Amino acid sequence: MKHLFRKRQLLVSLCCISLVVCLWLGNITSNTVQIQIGKATNAQNSTSSQWVQEGVEKYQADQYLDAIEDWNKALDIEKNNRNPRNKAIIIENLARAYQQVGQTENAIKHWENVVQLHNQLGDAAKVGHSLTELAQVYTSYGQPKKAIELLCNPNESNECQTGTSVKIAQQNVDIEGEVAALGSLGDAYQLFEGCEEEGKCRAIQRLEDSLNKIKEKNKNINNKNYEISILNSLGNIYSNRASLRYRRAFFLEKQESYNFPNLKPNLQNNKRESEKKRQEATIDDTNALNKFKDSYNIAQEIGEKSAKVKVLLSEIPIYYRTKQAEQAKQALTQARKLLHSLPKNSQIVYTYIDFADKLQPTVDNKGVPLNLNRCSQTLNNSPENFNEAQTLLKEAAKIAHKIKDSRAESFALGKLGKLFECNNKYDAALAYTQQAREVIEQNLAAKDSLFLWEWQAARILKQQDKINEAIIAYQNSKNTLEKVRQDILSENRNFQFDFKNEIEPIYRELIALHLNVEAGKKENKLNNQNLLAALETIDSFKIAELQNYFGSDCIITIPNENPKDKQNSFKNKILSLTSDKKTAIFSSIILEDKIAIILTLPNGESKINLRDRETIQQQVIEYSTGLKEDAETKYLKPAQLLYNEIIRDFEQSLTPPINTLVFVQDEIFQSVPMAALHDGNNFLVEKYAIATTPTLLLTDDKNFERKNLQVLALGLTVEKKPFPKLENVQTELDAIPNSTQVKNEKFTRENIKQELSRQIYSVIHIATHGKFGIEPKDTFLVTWDNENFTINQLDRIIRNTTTKQNRIDLLTLTACNTAVGESLGLAGVAIQAGAKSILASLWSIDDTSTSELVQTFYQGWKNPELTKAVALQKAQMALIKNPKYQHPYFWAPFVLVGNWQ
Repeated sequence: MKHLFRKRQLLVSLCCISLVVCLWLGNITSNTVQIQIGKATNAQNSTSSQWVQEGVEKYQADQYLDAIEDWNKALDIEKNNRNPRNKAIIIENLARAYQQVGQTENAIKHWENVVQLHNQLGDAAKVGHSLTELAQVYTSYGQPKKAIELLCNPNESNECQTGTSVKIAQQNVDIEGEVAALGSLGDAYQLFEGCEEEGKCRAIQRLEDSLNKIKEKNKNINNKNYEISILNSLGNIYSNRASLRYRRAFFLEKQESYNFPNLKPNLQNNKRESEKKRQEATIDDTNALNKFKDSYNIAQEIGEKSAKVKVLLSEIPIYYRTKQAEQAKQALTQARKLLHSLPKNSQIVYTYIDFADKLQPTVDNKGVPLNLNRCSQTLNNSPENFNEAQTLLKEAAKIAHKIKDSRAESFALGKLGKLFECNNKYDAALAYTQQAREVIEQNLAAKDSLFLWEWQAARILKQQDKINEAIIAYQNSKNTLEKVRQDILSENRNFQFDFKNEIEPIYRELIALHLNVEAGKKENKLNNQNLLAALETIDSFKIAELQNYFGSDCIITIPNENPKDKQNSFKNKILSLTSDKKTAIFSSIILEDKIAIILTLPNGESKINLRDRETIQQQVIEYSTGLKEDAETKYLKPAQLLYNEIIRDFEQSLTPPINTLVFVQDEIFQSVPMAALHDGNNFLVEKYAIATTPTLLLTDDKNFERKNLQVLALGLTVEKKPFPKLENVQTELDAIPNSTQVKNEKFTRENIKQELSRQIYSVIHIATHGKFGIEPKDTFLVTWDNENFTINQLDRIIRNTTTKQNRIDLLTLTACNTAVGESLGLAGVAIQAGAKSILASLWSIDDTSTSELVQTFYQGWKNPELTKAVALQKAQMALIKNPKYQHPYFWAPFVLVGNWQ
């Protein structure tokens, strides 16, 4: 388990996975099933035997490149001989040597050749060993899914299949092979899906299985490195989970600062849930320390210095999190004494980098890991620590360059750049950062980490007031990131929280420069090119955010994109969406202390207002609170203030034929209805039809043929504990024209699937309880059998039962609390559910007003002259005219997301 058993707290929690693994530190020792470096055998001729033996001696002296040269000479000789066993020995040696110098692609190629050769020889045990080693390389390269396939390829019953390394070891009663395969499988699972849920962590289960195999009686496994590796992996799983739980606790505490009325039931539990997360994190930290201490004791027993250093460095983030500064200092001191006696291979490079990082606190005072773009003051205030870090990083870069490990060299140089950046030595910082970029561009096929150094260069250039150069560097970082965005995806939900800290700043810092906020420029100095660039950047960010939210479950494609003109895709999309000359687009962008409100008109012209962020956020909170209090008019004053902040200055531009306003909302605005903004005389919806969309690029602007409108109406009319009965659902369902009702005991997942397979529906209307959480698994609808019918499951059913030509045009969700704080809520559902648009309520209204609105909406939408947005406008205005329902509590929560045509 030589590559994966080297975990540490990630320097970069997100980024593409191959980058993450490269930042994990570990020792390369014989701690997996590893056939000893092949020496000369009687079967080899004397010449190849000589090269093999010389290569072994150089390898053992840490002269890996020289060893590679000798073994390649031996391989050239053996190519003319018909002895696959000799070739297998030499190629194994080369594979390990390539791993030592960070040449992962070469290592993979050679291990694949080894597997093929052992298959030819019919040596099943060695096939299993080689598959395990190959899987380890794939995991270290950021491809844990491929590793899992090689190690186990589990079926639906989670059993390993024939031909995988676990199964081969079990069939051959190869205990050491099984231990190594199970341990490697545990590490691959940790990277692939995380370990958040108690009792459901396959990584821990597999690692414990591996550890139990070692402890079984009569199983003679004397290699203590197995135990060290497994214990280290378990310790890192607990430590990483503790870090995630601290992040979640912080997120819940942050949510408490918002006072949305529809969030009150959730916020009441936030403090209790936050405390629970912190308690769980403390338990995880304790478990991690126990595993690390057990590992350290074994390493001490066998004199394994490299393993001891890894354990000590892994403990330090826990000591920082738990405010044990003295223990962190002691661990550093012990690691320092051992550091310079370690072999000079690629792993020492990462050990030096890790040690340099640990010279400063790795978390803030809430236990949350420091973001990549944040600097700790500890290092700045300690010249000794700064000099030590500088020395280590320079030595790491030197070693990496010598052994031609370009990826390791890039990280060492990049970290040197960060070190000088944090000490305000910008010229040196930029020089090292540019060197890190050059090493990647010149020597690495995989550019996955390039965006890090481009972002770092952008920050430094910004500090040097080289704004134009900074914008170019930010743009390069964004473009590079988007090229590898699909590689970022993982089932590992740790990434969702890291995304906001490690990826979002790249977009927002670029937007701020485009808008010239730092320069303090006013509206008349901003040109359309800058505004268009800012809008395109925030749209790209929203797509990345949605992709991250749903992970690899979600395949996002840009509808109707012209592959030959991607450069102008965003501009062309705006022109297409406003081609009717009746639509204007409002975009809100949250900046550090400002909120940008940008209006885009049908002629392509854009205008901007910058507002005070704190003022608007307070108005939003008061507005949202007032809307929920249906017997009061507390909403009116903040509704008028928000109208003044967002709409008033643009009124003269919103002249006929403009009749529809589309809002592309950011953060706090995402769960706030715009329809009830008030100009002093009228609500905004009385003047314009209102719609919202998560991103412009993902909005499908194709019109829908409404002649044969068919609706699948689903709902619960009875109580389903713990959810109360929805008294007016039957009335609501009956108000839907051209509908097929599937309700109560028929409202099950299987029946929905069968009905969608039987009949083509353009609309799915769902009237049931629902919850929209901060993760996809927490976003679900309640069905008859009390199963949580997640949006992911609904998406799969819709995609599997519809075609591109018969795509669901509208998904309607009523009786749901669909807005949850800063979660993506409806924006995410609109993309994931496979529908062009969604009509939903931001809070549940169990009243006959809902059925009246639904009936008026569908009747209006049947008219081909009316868009969905206008049909909703007329339905809302009908309630406004009814004295019983004129308060926005009854009509404002209904929002249209996505295609408004």
